[in-house]
Amino acid sequence: MNKASDAGFVMISTMIVMLAASIIVVAFLLMTFTVTKNASYNEQDNQAFWIAEAGVQYAGWQAEYQNPGSFSTMTVLMNGQYSVSATKQGRTYTIVSTGTVTSTAYTSTRVVTQAWNQNGPVSDTWSEL
Repeated sequence: MNKASDAGFVMISTMIVMLAASIIVVAFLLMTFTVTKNASYNEQDNQAFWIAEAGVQYAGWQAEYQNPGSFSTMTVLMNGQYSVSATKQGRTYTIVSTGTVTSTAYTSTRVVTQAWNQNGPVSDTWSEL
């Protein structure tokens, strides 16, 4: 082989290596972006759950100490809100609390339902909307 063909081979080999390295870097950046976004969504889901739980605790306190009958309320917190309703049936309240956290591109909502009687919580369930 001569010098000109060696230089051409080296240039083509270098370009192929650079292309492969670029593809690997882009794939890594996309993977990092996806993992970061999923972590943010997971954090918002947890926040929505605990905000809904705060609504349940508030309504449980109202039911236990204030005994107002059926009621509903909405409270705005720093990064979300809960709306809670309590329905009294005999000596038991059925409490449904919805916690919502909203960002610019994602809304996470959790619903927590709990039954209370004069001794405190009886049962609870939660779901994601």
